[in-house]
Amino acid sequence: DMADGTVMKGTYSWKDASTVCFVSTTPPPKPGAAPFCTMMAAHNVGETWSDKDPAGNPETLAITAGR
Repeated sequence: DMADGTVMKGTYSWKDASTVCFVSTTPPPKPGAAPFCTMMAAHNVGETWSDKDPAGNPETLAITAGR
């Protein structure tokens, strides 16, 4: 959930051992938008943590089990 109340959903994949890339599905990405990749320590399903978005705004991230 973003600070303005927007709920974002998507997928992630590990590019390498410490770089994770996120792709938004809700809201849909703009045409041609690249995934957002960042260095990150490994986290497990069910974990929630704080970070900053590409603009430096605080955000809370969570990993939930897929369906």
